[in-house]
Amino acid sequence: MRGRIWEIDSMRGLAIVLMIAFHLVYNLSEFYGFPIDYRSGFWLVVARVAVLLFMVTAGVSSTFSRSNLRRGRSVFLYGLAVTAATWVFDPTAYVRFGILHFMGLGMMLYHFFRKLPTNFLVILGAGLLILGPIVTGSLVESPYLFPLGLVPAGFVSTDYYPLIPWYGFFLWGAAIGKHYYPEAKSLLNNSPKHRLLPFLGRHSLYIYLAHQPLLLVGLGLIFS
Repeated sequence: MRGRIWEIDSMRGLAIVLMIAFHLVYNLSEFYGFPIDYRSGFWLVVARVAVLLFMVTAGVSSTFSRSNLRRGRSVFLYGLAVTAATWVFDPTAYVRFGILHFMGLGMMLYHFFRKLPTNFLVILGAGLLILGPIVTGSLVESPYLFPLGLVPAGFVSTDYYPLIPWYGFFLWGAAIGKHYYPEAKSLLNNSPKHRLLPFLGRHSLYIYLAHQPLLLVGLGLIFS
């Protein structure tokens, strides 16, 4: 990947901050009985904004990379590690196709889409988003189509972001990258004085993997 672009790192860093805040609220509600509704209202918006920032910035960054297959494979393997860990924790509601699975597979797919015109990426992304409400909730007999949003009866995944419709946002991010960042250079001349968000964005994968275990341990120590 070519040089870092601080505004993209900052958006990814903001996504990490929002995701940590949401998971803190989730843990307090689920494990410690705090009366916080994270399934609707403000906290649902926080979670959705974080996810959309992850998806769009992943799409933008994929236009800078010459090794999307390798990068995507690595991220997808981390997703499988999350699947294994959550299955050990709760075999009835583990992560089957979460945000890491989505982004890993999305990067690998973009390897084959990378030469498509920007306008076509926008149209294809819009098509997936339009198709989403039709596919969402559709039941099929096959247990192997859940990455596309087609699930069998009784399907449960704690974290679930199928390609339909969510890959539409990834493709829109790729369109932004191709149109606005053809030379992979920042559009903003002045870098921020405070570099916390860019720092978090540069290390977002490892922070994402570590933050939930650390939150659970920290809350366990506080409430023990």
